Amino acid sequence: MYIENLIDISWETEQLQARETYQLRVYDGMSLQLSSSPLWKRVLAFAVDIAIIQLVLGVVVMGSLVVFGLTFGSLFIIFQTGMKEILASKPGIILLVLFALVFLLIMFSIFDGFFIYFEWKKGATPGKRLLGLKVISLGSGRLTLGQCALRDIMRWVDVGLLLPGLISIILTEKKQRLGDLLAGTVVSHSVQEEEEQKYFYVTQDFYQWFMAKCSPTAPTVTECENFLKFAYPAFALQTRTLSSMEIKKWEEYANTHVSGLKELAIDQDAKLRLFAELCFQTKNATTNNYSAIRRSK
Repeated sequence: MYIENLIDISWETEQLQARETYQLRVYDGMSLQLSSSPLWKRVLAFAVDIAIIQLVLGVVVMGSLVVFGLTFGSLFIIFQTGMKEILASKPGIILLVLFALVFLLIMFSIFDGFFIYFEWKKGATPGKRLLGLKVISLGSGRLTLGQCALRDIMRWVDVGLLLPGLISIILTEKKQRLGDLLAGTVVSHSVQEEEEQKYFYVTQDFYQWFMAKCSPTAPTVTECENFLKFAYPAFALQTRTLSSMEIKKWEEYANTHVSGLKELAIDQDAKLRLFAELCFQTKNATTNNYSAIRRSK
């Protein structure tokens, strides 16, 4: 809301790298120009998604072990016999098989459900979103549940056998794996969306507008850390309710570090978020430069 009627500078998205583009026909007389997703970005996005899934599966495995232990421990108490005898008995075998089937069902549901849900509801998994990738339907409409499910089923072929999916991506014009071809989808890449993920407290456009208006000098790392200790729980986690005195205190702090911030016709919340983003970007740039210097030595 606070961006409306304020941005008077037109920001052009820079083409950061040469990428293959193609036209997606929406309906007669209208088409969209999309960029093919680089293979390495798709692989990296998949790795990020797998890492997230493994964290969830780790929690499920721990929970399953607890349930398994409690169940067979109860049988041990009831029948007053050893674990070996319990597992060798007919009820024990049935329970063991049921546990295995339920466990496998949960594992596959989490893995497949993760990809189906995020691609159907969000158009991209967290890994794809991080790298500026998005799944788009070639059927002139939004992704359907059936398309997402078909992509997921074929993922076992594309990833499990590796070569079919890899060959398909290399040979097809739109860089589609077998799942994309059968589901009528394509994975596109947006530099703008990828760059947007680098901004934490405000959008990229709003931050660039702020930088052009105020041309602030970068705070020191210590100043950034001090302000971010306040900003992170207040704006990112939203676990802290700010009093009017706190808002005024930190607004004055931001005004002393950025000339022109006070004159901007935006509310206090927007000013604090902008300064938080300035501190966030400054700290990241300083950390990256320090890492680059250490690697060069």
